[in-house]
Amino acid sequence: MQLSLILAFFCGVLGCVLVHGATTTVKPSPTPRPACNTLATCEDCVKHPQCIYCFVGDNAGVCNDYPTSHIIPRTKDCDLSQSRWGTCVVNYKALLIAMGSIAGVLLLSCSGCIVYCCCCRGPSGRQRRKWLREDEREATKKAERQMRQDQRKTERRARNDEIRRKYGLQGDDEGQYHELEEEN
Repeated sequence: MQLSLILAFFCGVLGCVLVHGATTTVKPSPTPRPACNTLATCEDCVKHPQCIYCFVGDNAGVCNDYPTSHIIPRTKDCDLSQSRWGTCVVNYKALLIAMGSIAGVLLLSCSGCIVYCCCCRGPSGRQRRKWLREDEREATKKAERQMRQDQRKTERRARNDEIRRKYGLQGDDEGQYHELEEEN
């Protein structure tokens, strides 16, 4: 019963916060983006990702909408070496070459790491079979050593027992400790 009261209290507080928050929050209206053809400089144009700047003459150019129907702008719209997108320093052609090179290097690095980890480092089927054969060889060698050791142990016991019988040291209390009596 007490748990239900606590739950009802928290639901009431949460409801008040939501209702109060919903009535007092005012969303700022987003600023409308300017049309690309109204932007004059390269710096103003490339700030907007939907615009592409094309140099036409000596430091003169025009800002156009990025052709969304194609991934890469066509040369009829603007030559790739004269177009700028994202930055005015690097032309679009160099940007494409650099991004392609970086993507290729990353792809080759990742695939090289995958090949190294899966094929070279990890135990392949052939490598596992080789390890199993080596383990079997080691196990048989260990069993042979243990068998030879047990055989030597029994031979040593037999020799010791024979020596004890020869000299009469073998008795009923063999191997037991007993107290020595002093003679006075």
